[in-house]
Amino acid sequence: MNSFEEKYRELQRLVNRNYLEAEKKISDYLQKDLTLVQRIKLEVELATCYWLNSKIEKAEKLFQHILAKSEELNLQKEKAEALVGLGTIERDCGDFDDAAQRIEQAIAIFQTLNLPSREAYAINRLGIIRYSQGKLDEAKYLFQKAYKMAETINPVPAINAFNNIAIIEEDLGNIEEAIEIYKYCTERALEIDCLRGILIFGSNYAGALKLIGEYTQAKKEYEKTLKIAEEMGDIRNIALICRNYADLCTDTGDILKAEYLFEQALVFYDEIDDKLAHIDMLEKYAKFWLRRGNINKAKQLLLQAQDFITQSGIYQPEMNILTILAEIYHREKNYHEAYKILKKADEIAWKLKSDTLRAKVLLQRARINISKLNLWEAEFLLNETEKITEKLKHIELRFQTLVYLAEAGLLRYKENDNEESSYNEAMHYIQDAMSLAAEKGLMPFYVNASLVYAMLYSVKLEFNKAESLLADAMQLAESRGLTIQAQRARDRLNFILNNVQRLQKEETAHKILFNITLKEIEQIVSQYTTPAIIEDDLKKIFLVAYKIDDIRGPLIQAVDNIDPNDPRYKQQINLVGSLYPVSLGHGKKYHIGLFGPYPFGTLNLKALVYSLTLFDQTQIKTRNKGHPFFLMCIIYPDEISPIFYDHRKLESLIELQLKPIKNVDEITPLFLQKLRLSILHELIFDTQENKLYFEEKQQKEK
Repeated sequence: MNSFEEKYRELQRLVNRNYLEAEKKISDYLQKDLTLVQRIKLEVELATCYWLNSKIEKAEKLFQHILAKSEELNLQKEKAEALVGLGTIERDCGDFDDAAQRIEQAIAIFQTLNLPSREAYAINRLGIIRYSQGKLDEAKYLFQKAYKMAETINPVPAINAFNNIAIIEEDLGNIEEAIEIYKYCTERALEIDCLRGILIFGSNYAGALKLIGEYTQAKKEYEKTLKIAEEMGDIRNIALICRNYADLCTDTGDILKAEYLFEQALVFYDEIDDKLAHIDMLEKYAKFWLRRGNINKAKQLLLQAQDFITQSGIYQPEMNILTILAEIYHREKNYHEAYKILKKADEIAWKLKSDTLRAKVLLQRARINISKLNLWEAEFLLNETEKITEKLKHIELRFQTLVYLAEAGLLRYKENDNEESSYNEAMHYIQDAMSLAAEKGLMPFYVNASLVYAMLYSVKLEFNKAESLLADAMQLAESRGLTIQAQRARDRLNFILNNVQRLQKEETAHKILFNITLKEIEQIVSQYTTPAIIEDDLKKIFLVAYKIDDIRGPLIQAVDNIDPNDPRYKQQINLVGSLYPVSLGHGKKYHIGLFGPYPFGTLNLKALVYSLTLFDQTQIKTRNKGHPFFLMCIIYPDEISPIFYDHRKLESLIELQLKPIKNVDEITPLFLQKLRLSILHELIFDTQENKLYFEEKQQKEK
């Protein structure tokens, strides 16, 4: 073997191991005195490095050059490599038909040349196109064919294809199987020193662990792969891992870290030429802000994503952007605009021949009809969606469809004066959703459905059963690190425990519990929508603090931003003092800290309650020995509930303000005002512009 061939093989291996280093070395080697054929062979590897390093325009130009030269010189292998490269880029731009045509042509050439390793590589690429089109069966067949072809001759295309099989298994809900494959691929990549594989497979492994609720292990995997990517200086994979890790942090309630990781990823995507990944990043970051209730920031990111789509001509991700916008308009009750967007989304789904995308459009249409109480139309759409999702074996969409069907059944139960068959139908669908999640080991899904199941029992005032199910759900969520679900289970359990006697007697109890159950359903199906937050709503936030007197019961200690004698609130403020105090018989386990939200009167308000014990000079001779319970209620319009999504952060803010407080008398209206302003400052006014505006306003209030 001559010296060029030895160097060529060495550089090929380096592309798989570290394409950043390979790009530099190939560029340097191309400065040598080489033949035209040698130069073209090296340019194939360089173009591949460009693509891997997100230098898409440079990659496309070089592959076009290689295609022209290889046709001119009749270099069939290099021609096939250029066709695969161009097909891959076209697939990234959403040109699936042209991409498939190029790659099928390359496969035929590799077959003629008897190059099974390269043929497997091209077949894997064709499988990715079919997967992007939602043709899972065909994609899986191609991935399996590529894996078997390369398994014994070249581990790199083999594990790439095997990883793609795992992605399909994950989509089908076979998470445990996907996890085993990802783990194998990661270990195999480590054995052959394929750093790119370690990063991609390791990130996928972490994502699958997240799906089954193994958050602690998923976090370790993300941190491990992120460290490797940072050591390599691999900006593309640093951005990808940061984005995925941020999703995990959002799910576990670590909002500050999630925001930091999203911001880091956004900075890196601004540096690289990967418009498809950049659009996907903007979409995910928009969802994050919608979950936090900042609809303006989310819309800004979505519009930025649409600009990228228009400028780049990459229309593949437009469907996701449209469905998010449709859901926003739906939540704002702007149904006309929502339907207009869904019509466009449906046209895209048919154009791409994607049943998966069609199912998403049908689900969104069903949601709008449920909101408008057009239940027959909603059920018609959901039944069609159920058939599509069963055919696709798409677990997440099947799960959502079952939950929507349960919601429609529950609303029909209310509409038809508590018709028993509709209630049983809702129970049946939620049980099916739980079974589906349990079968596939999707613990977050299972816990979410369990909370709805428990609250359905409460609707019938079967509190013992509801309490037992909520306690089980809370324990399961805590054992898996599902912080947010555990908090919701704890809040619902506390609400029933603290109010069970009242709920058994009150005529309005059925309505309250029915609405709470619908809210739980909304938690499952609405991962990223909230109505707009406007300043008028923020002005309606007020605080009431109660001290608990051993003889006289709860007494108002201080109020902020409300006149306690206002007839709209007076009765409820006094009533809340009796309803929210914690029964000492239930112990401190459940009742020290933040709990809620609970309904507050009939004005569409919600209350979060922070409970603690504080020294009170007047209570020294009581059973509490001078340290009775003390309650602080934060009352706010239901429309801005997402502001308070991050319970952990809110709790820490309250605790920070309470740290210097030694006794009840220090809880004054001024203290409550300071607490309210601190909450607004930290949870809402997160941009520098808003902070400056807010600080100026705060000075005026002082």
